[in-house]
Amino acid sequence: MRLSWDLLRLLATQNNFSWLCAGDYNDIIFSTDKKERIPHPNWLFTGFRNAVNDCGFFYLPLIGYKFTWTRGRGSPNFVEERLDRAMGNYVWHGKIPHAKLLNLVAIVSDHTPILVDTTLCTIISHRRKSFCFEIKWLLEDGIGEVVKRSWSGFNDFAIMD
Repeated sequence: MRLSWDLLRLLATQNNFSWLCAGDYNDIIFSTDKKERIPHPNWLFTGFRNAVNDCGFFYLPLIGYKFTWTRGRGSPNFVEERLDRAMGNYVWHGKIPHAKLLNLVAIVSDHTPILVDTTLCTIISHRRKSFCFEIKWLLEDGIGEVVKRSWSGFNDFAIMD
């Protein structure tokens, strides 16, 4: 595991572009990431936590059930852990600050699937309608002009480049 954490540190120091890492890290960061009869010793998860802190990562908030992996369901040795997560640097977070991690339902696997959700949904109060911003719209030709025309009627707000 130490080699993996050192690789994350190396990548974090050599690149200043936006990036997000998501998946099964097969390790926990906090004691609350594990639920079992015998507590997890602190020294076992400090390596991963230190690597994440050294990289300056933030965690996407997890929506749904707290744990992403189980073992021994229905037995006295039942264990639940949060092994799967998404974390990225603050450049990525600055571009998509509303992103969240959805913990979905697994029917067969011992891991629950996770999904990074970058959809921006807000309720526009004066119209009582939902608005969802899709990141893929930024790839459309002429999107900048469409946004400028749409916001030109709002004198109290400025468009930032």
